[in-house]
Amino acid sequence: MCMTFLVRSPYDLGRKLRKFQDFYSNMGMIVNTNKMKVMIIKFKKITYDTFLYNDNNNLEEVFSHKYF
Repeated sequence: MCMTFLVRSPYDLGRKLRKFQDFYSNMGMIVNTNKMKVMIIKFKKITYDTFLYNDNNNLEEVFSHKYF
């Protein structure tokens, strides 16, 4: 399954990831964070803090993504 979250800020992404985590944990499912990536479309060279899933899994930032 492939999911995409479109958000306006790192704060919004954090909120979406928490809701995503709550939903899947309530369903008894495990998310493979090794396959989760973050892609930021930005115009300036802004750096962001690391993005976390489940408060301890860093998500890799990528600069491109290919849909299959």
